[in-house]
Amino acid sequence: LVRLDPRTGRSTGRAIVTGIADAVGRGVPVYASRDWHPAETTHFRPWGGRWPAHCVQHTSGARFHPDLRLPPGAIVVIGGSVPPGIAHDVYRDLVCILASQRVRALIDASGAALAAVLAARPALIKPNVEEAEELLGRPLHTDDDVLAAARELRELGPSRVVISQGADGAIGVDASGAWKAIAPSVAVRSTVGSGDSMMAGLAVSLN
Repeated sequence: LVRLDPRTGRSTGRAIVTGIADAVGRGVPVYASRDWHPAETTHFRPWGGRWPAHCVQHTSGARFHPDLRLPPGAIVVIGGSVPPGIAHDVYRDLVCILASQRVRALIDASGAALAAVLAARPALIKPNVEEAEELLGRPLHTDDDVLAAARELRELGPSRVVISQGADGAIGVDASGAWKAIAPSVAVRSTVGSGDSMMAGLAVSLN
């Protein structure tokens, strides 16, 4: 795995983009993501964070290099909270735009943003149990409850639904069946990034 950063604000130039294009041409899997920070966030030093301002939304520093070309059938992961001032259905609109370009969207969202995106038929959604409970308006106490919820959510549009259950693993459904993933027993130091890591694994599995 080689991690490169082909954004206009941090790229070393055409060499990186040329290398990515060569990898795509040879069939090497390429996974693209980007930061999209609000201008004021606790990640940045002026608001108590450790980082200088970078990758601020709607600025050149958050954009991919203009020469970067991703192949048809690429996967885009959309996740996190909708920024203040942005409509809750923005993820739905993004999924529709991506679908018109033959790009699959994987969604890690909650609340109104998750509810709105279902009808756009994303390739996958990954709520956790609490987010699924909020969406469906009922508690999910058992694996059978979670399985029924995943199937119900899939009927609303997504091709695949994976509901994460923390230490209890995850349950996923698609057109071919249903699965239960068993989480290994580990000493938990922090859960930060666990959802992102799971989305990365799902993206790899669908590539």
